[in-house]
Amino acid sequence: MPAQTRTSKWAGREATRLAREADRRNPATLFDLLNASLIHAYTDTIISISDAGEKDAPIRYLKEFIDDRCFFEIGAYILFMLDVWHVSEQLPEACRTLFNYDVVPRFAVTFKTALRQDNLGQVLANRFDAYGSFIRSKDFEKLRFSLEQAVMWSKQGQFRMLETDKPQPLMIYGVQYDMAIQMMNSAILEVILPECEKRVRLIYSKLGLVSAAPPE
Repeated sequence: MPAQTRTSKWAGREATRLAREADRRNPATLFDLLNASLIHAYTDTIISISDAGEKDAPIRYLKEFIDDRCFFEIGAYILFMLDVWHVSEQLPEACRTLFNYDVVPRFAVTFKTALRQDNLGQVLANRFDAYGSFIRSKDFEKLRFSLEQAVMWSKQGQFRMLETDKPQPLMIYGVQYDMAIQMMNSAILEVILPECEKRVRLIYSKLGLVSAAPPE
């Protein structure tokens, strides 16, 4: 049985329940569904990868990131990349507004409740600001490093602020951990983000904002 966390279990239950009950006549229920569905998508994928490769290094090191603190940081990065996707796909501005004002706050509340950490809204805003700075400067190496740093901090129970105006301290955790996080990042970019994009587009289609399928 793959390891689960409080939030990954909650997301699985809520995504299943709300898939039956969410109603376009009550948009709040669709945003509840999207929040739970996105969290379920990435936590379930990472848990499944770590479980399937538990006998192989460095995949088995992923098990050490099956933790709600780490899942918060991974989710923050995914939400940021989804925000970028809204722009690159030239989705209606209403979609991006709904995402940032109705979905992102739900994510913060979910993890504030699970972790009993009141400042996660500030941490989430810091991640968006920092990652956005690296995207604008096209410094993708700093973007990747900052994600890795934030995940490792969270593994140690810390939610420190990323700073863009000075170098982050070099933290050495070992080759296996570094490779495990790189593999996780590859899974995010190649598997998780495309799935999350489909789920976001589906909710927008239910609201009549876009078509369910992306244009050719």
